Amino acid sequence: MEMSAEKKTRTPAKLADNPVAALLRDRKAAILDKDGVIVDISSLLHENMRRGFTFARGKGLDSCDFGYSKETTYKLRGLSAEYNGGIPPIMAILAVNRFSVSRENAARLSADEILSGIISEKEGAMKLGNMISKHTNQDDVATARLIYMWDSGSFFSSADAAGYVKPIEGSREAILQLLDLHSGKVGILTNTPTSAAVERDLLTVFSRQELKHIHIIGGEAVPASKPSPLGAVALMERMRVSPEETYMVGDTPVDIATARNAKIASVGVLSGMGTKEVLTYESPDVIADSLASFVSMLRGV
Repeated sequence: MEMSAEKKTRTPAKLADNPVAALLRDRKAAILDKDGVIVDISSLLHENMRRGFTFARGKGLDSCDFGYSKETTYKLRGLSAEYNGGIPPIMAILAVNRFSVSRENAARLSADEILSGIISEKEGAMKLGNMISKHTNQDDVATARLIYMWDSGSFFSSADAAGYVKPIEGSREAILQLLDLHSGKVGILTNTPTSAAVERDLLTVFSRQELKHIHIIGGEAVPASKPSPLGAVALMERMRVSPEETYMVGDTPVDIATARNAKIASVGVLSGMGTKEVLTYESPDVIADSLASFVSMLRGV
């Protein structure tokens, strides 16, 4: 996604303003993203990418060093819809690797320092795109595809990856409160590629019995990946609610765009990939620190 300086943004509601009673309290249904809202998969994404780059480096491919922190690789995925997955975040790392050893890196910053600095900038996505254009070539595209094929392979969706997934503090209690508040009309919409991985992640938070009370669309059941509105529309049909009665909670520009495309209200939370600067730029209706703090605000606590 190209970020323009001319884009006009409105100021989303903040926790201190507590405007949610007027804005969302009368809504009857909630749709929640999984990663960054309910569970923390930052360790899983970091380990998966590290393994992919190690595999490529073992093949003797160029620029495949991986000296990045978990925080940097996680926030890279939340920089914009473009970098949320697939080839682009891999290309970004290849470009930064090459830039870090070039004469342009006069400050001799590490690759991790360079990338984390770009992510923190308002125009970070545009700057990273320019760096990719200047410092990568067609051979790098082939390398990125190889890494992506490895990244999207068996480890990410395996039971072995469960140890890299953990609940976000307060998410279970917040969802149980939402189930009560909305009379069971709570859904989860995720781009996680397999149903087995969706279940694996959610079982770190809920019991199987509790999951039976939540409407879930993910894995092979997703009609089209976010930011397509089709998953959100399918959940609204299941819960028998209209867009005017629904809101979505997510942690990335992809989630805010999904809500916009489905014509439902949006809530951005800072517990996942998206930084405050990135989410504010996307203009959700509300920004909260986490799902738990949002639900407290919703309940007027």
